[in-house]
Parts: sequence; structure tokens; C-alpha cells
Amino acid sequence: MQRKKVVGLLKSDETELDPEPFETEVEDQTDEQPSMALRVGNSVSFVLAILANFIFAQGQGAVAFEYIVKISPKEYAFSIWFVIYSLLGGFVYLQYFDEKFGSIVKAIGPWFIVSNFFNGLWMYTFTKNTVLTISLAALVLFAIMASNLIILQLARSFKVDNNHSI
Repeated sequence: MQRKKVVGLLKSDETELDPEPFETEVEDQTDEQPSMALRVGNSVSFVLAILANFIFAQGQGAVAFEYIVKISPKEYAFSIWFVIYSLLGGFVYLQYFDEKFGSIVKAIGPWFIVSNFFNGLWMYTFTKNTVLTISLAALVLFAIMASNLIILQLARSFKVDNNHSI
């Protein structure tokens, strides 16, 4: 593993910009590639999450329309999911074809798979429409959120020196 110097204005333990730039050494992780098993696992879990969304989409709409609510988004608002899944598909694609992207995939590890599992599980539990499964669906939503926060933490996507410039 190589080390390289990074120049920045914000140190990791500070919240305000320092007018004087600093230099620090960080590990260059671009030469580390994730295993093929991890890449395939990411791909398979993504495809299964997409399938779960297609299989259970009708049931999800039926459950949503069964209850009268005073505030409900227009149908076109749900088109955001096309953008989200397109970006996730881009993640799956890039893990195979962009060498610099390998460090991100390796840092995340199996958490993308875990997030996709919870996504499919949420679709299943929500569409069963019983008090127990709707309650479980709420817990699964928290699990999705937790796994996505772990992914953000592991990818260091919020830090200046994350070394993930693509």
C-alpha cells in the first residue's frame, strides 16, 4: 500500500476551514480491488432488490390506497425511485469497470448486500398488510437506514480526504 500527500483546508477533527492549508499523508487504496465474490454478491443482491420491487409493487400500492390519508404525494413523485435505482445500478456497473472505484467497494464490504436484503424484506413485509408485518416493516426501515449510514461511514463519503475522487 502506498502513501501519498493530501493538501486540504479542513482537518478531520475540526468543523471550520483553516485559512492555512495543511498537508497530511493518507493511504492510497486505489491499488486494492475488492474480491470477485463481493462484486458478484453486490450485483446479485441489487438484481434481487429490483425483482422484489417489481414483484411486490402492486401489493404496495394496494396497501397504500387501502388507507385514507389526507396528505399523499402525486404518483409522479415516486419517479424518484428510477433515479435512485439508476444510481445504484451505476454503483454495480462501476465496481467492475473503474479501478479507482474498487477502494470504495472494498471499504463498504458486504453492507451494500445487507442494504439490498433489507430493501427486499421491507417490500415483502409491508405488502402482507397485517399489524405484525407492518410493525416489522417499520423496523426493517430502520435497518435500511442503519445499513446505509454504515455504508456512508465506511466509504468516508463525507470527509475531505476520502481519496474517492472519480
